[in-house]
Amino acid sequence: MSQQMEWVEEKSKDIREVIPELVQVIGGVHCTMVPDEVHKSKMFDYVCVGKVTGRC
Repeated sequence: MSQQMEWVEEKSKDIREVIPELVQVIGGVHCTMVPDEVHKSKMFDYVCVGKVTGRC
């Protein structure tokens, strides 16, 4: 797990508690390397992998 991922998941949970209808999208190196792990966390609505240009 990348160093910041635990922090990001905590913040995602905090945001979800305040604004549950907000669509949360995540991407980056961690998501590209282990997308299944990120998806299993259930914290994000969309996981972007690989090089993203434009929309996910």
